Amino acid sequence: MRAVDAYALEPMPELTQIRDLAATRPRGPVLSVLLRTDLRDPRNVNGANAWRIELRNGLREIRAHLPEDRDERAAFERAAQEMETWAAWAGGLSPHVRGRGLARFIAPQNGLDRAYTLQLPLEETVVVWNRRPYVLPLLAIADRGRPAGIVAIDQERVRLVSWADGSAVEPENATFELWRGRWTDYAAYADGNSQRAQQTGRHPEAFEDRERVHREVSLAEAAVAVGERARELEWARLLLVGDAALVARFEQALPVAAARLVAGRMPARLAELPMAEIAARAEPLLDELWRAEARDLTKRAHALACADEGAVVGIQATARALTESRVERLLVDPACIVPAELAHDGPVVDMLDGAPPTFAAERAAELALATGAAVTTLSRADGGEEGLSVTGGMAALLRH
Repeated sequence: MRAVDAYALEPMPELTQIRDLAATRPRGPVLSVLLRTDLRDPRNVNGANAWRIELRNGLREIRAHLPEDRDERAAFERAAQEMETWAAWAGGLSPHVRGRGLARFIAPQNGLDRAYTLQLPLEETVVVWNRRPYVLPLLAIADRGRPAGIVAIDQERVRLVSWADGSAVEPENATFELWRGRWTDYAAYADGNSQRAQQTGRHPEAFEDRERVHREVSLAEAAVAVGERARELEWARLLLVGDAALVARFEQALPVAAARLVAGRMPARLAELPMAEIAARAEPLLDELWRAEARDLTKRAHALACADEGAVVGIQATARALTESRVERLLVDPACIVPAELAHDGPVVDMLDGAPPTFAAERAAELALATGAAVTTLSRADGGEEGLSVTGGMAALLRH
């Protein structure tokens, strides 16, 4: 066992890394542990660390159902002991270092060992002993955490914050000064704006009249410039933040490609706040926008499938499309289970690849990754009556 001061946590894996992890085929079983350490979860406050209790309970449940094979039992116990030692070490970390989630994958018989810190919370703690790494929760976070541009707008400036996987950064030259019509760093903008206020104090009314006209022109210029920055920074969506009327004028001036990225609008004045606070205020809305998008995708898949146009619903039809590499995007409820009547269906058997019926979502996601398809997870609770519950827990948008 390694010394407890030798542990290292990698940042949230990118999609290519998750794909590689899902494709791993170790000689023996893998212990996959994904822990919800988020301090915003009431169960984790005041040192309660419910995630450590959930880990112990998960290991106990696996232990109770292990086969009689002596080698496998010994391998599990080695991995379980190492995982508990690691969790104890992680419990001593500051919340900032530990993050809002932890994930580790150990294959004791071939040396596979990956550990990650997550800046978005998992839906729940997951502990799995299986012959492959269990990656579905990571895929859910990767989809929820797709890169977003937070565009904070007010009468003086347009300010950009890049958000991805729960972390935020301020890009270089992230503030567009409406009175000068140019990009600058926010710190430089704040200093310059203070000096400008002092210099123009003698004739404020005349100056403001000129500025009002100039700002309107500059707002349109800023929208065009933001469109270019969105492409440059590879944002998958935009969240526009500011006074509703101002945001509407800004959005109207966006280039077509950037306008299509607008996922939501937030009526709040955040442009002067610290970057971290802007991101913290915006994150709940980004999360809700993701859930709304997932629900819309599910409705779309259901409507297209009913018209027999580019989508399928249900485990049987989705499994067939996956095994034929026809899926563009998989939509799956993590809790979906293959019903007994489909247990011997050819494509379903191929999809499960020897896994139990409870692994339907995981194996479907692995197949989707292997064939280059995107994956969106949506629980029945999130989807409501119009969600995946009406599709049997699984649906897919197909390639043209």
